[in-house]
Amino acid sequence: MTNTQLYLAIGAPVLFNLGLITFLYLTLSRQLEQSITGLRETMTARFEAAQQSLLRVEQVLDARLKHVEDAIERR
Repeated sequence: MTNTQLYLAIGAPVLFNLGLITFLYLTLSRQLEQSITGLRETMTARFEAAQQSLLRVEQVLDARLKHVEDAIERR
């Protein structure tokens, strides 16, 4: 076996694996980024909905407290 054959026998699979790993890394990183973006949008929507719910609860509690305060003042 000559040196050239040895270099090709070792170098070709190494270069192929390097190319495959690079391709997989780039593909998976894009998919991961898309997943994270989708998750971020979902969480933002949920937090906004929760904030609206809490705002309504706060308004109801304020109205009830005002009613109780008015009842106390009348006495």
